[in-house]
Amino acid sequence: YLLKVVLFMLLSSFVKRKIYERLLNEGLFLVPTRFRLDTYYHGISNIFVYKTMRSLKSRKLVNEIFSWNKYYWTPTGKGIRFLKNYFLLKK
Repeated sequence: YLLKVVLFMLLSSFVKRKIYERLLNEGLFLVPTRFRLDTYYHGISNIFVYKTMRSLKSRKLVNEIFSWNKYYWTPTGKGIRFLKNYFLLKK
């Protein structure tokens, strides 16, 4: 008998906005794989960044590269349009 536990993660709009803002301004997001121990960007946990980026990757809005125990994400053209639309910026 296997007990399956489903964990739900609630991500505040403030945290999501900070992650999107960083991705749009910098053009690259880097996160080490130690999810539970570290906070990378202004007190935002690595696991929040990872889950947000995985969501964007599933919608093909970012490209993911994994190298040397770090994840690198860069926005695609579609991702840049999405982020500009999210922040209501002109195209």
